[in-house]
Amino acid sequence: MIRVKKSADIPQSLLTTTNYNGEDVQRQLLEDQHDKCYICECEVEPNFHIEHLDSRNPNRRDWNNLFLSCGYCNERKSSRFDNILNPATENIEEIIEQRYEGDTARFSSDKASINVEETILLLERLFNGNAKYPKLRNPHEELFFDRVKMILNDFLKKIDAFQKNESKETQKNVQEELSISKALLGFKYWIIKDNPQLYAVFKDDIKWNKQ
Repeated sequence: MIRVKKSADIPQSLLTTTNYNGEDVQRQLLEDQHDKCYICECEVEPNFHIEHLDSRNPNRRDWNNLFLSCGYCNERKSSRFDNILNPATENIEEIIEQRYEGDTARFSSDKASINVEETILLLERLFNGNAKYPKLRNPHEELFFDRVKMILNDFLKKIDAFQKNESKETQKNVQEELSISKALLGFKYWIIKDNPQLYAVFKDDIKWNKQ
């Protein structure tokens, strides 16, 4: 999960209709979020959802409260996690350490707040299912995590190739995986940041959406 840069221009349908999920809203969020879910950062499928960051907000058409999510994340977040960090205003990839270790996703932070704690809890449930017992994931959770492992293992292979042969080609292959349109940048951020050698080379490639 990383910071999201939303357009300052409010889609017209939010100002002129009672709908919060008009076509212009959908298109703008797809563009702003590069066709990715704002929580898991994976590419959304055709059945994407318009998610209310805070479901308690009485203004269902508040542009600042609307984000694009996949069905998997929308169903699990629902109204149970209304106090998570706002990705439009917070550098979440800096606030929350996001690491991938074998069959488990790890999240931690040295910043103590209800918002941070709730965001970590949501991410743990999304990526790990039952966080204490990853092997007990249900079929939906297992399929989701298998997708995550595939994407991150492919990135780690490109990192390994770069470390074994620091050429323009291997560097470009890593940089392409750090493009804002790619998945799981929060995890990739910490893979780069945890390694001084990698950080020295790719630090300018992991500054997405910063203000």
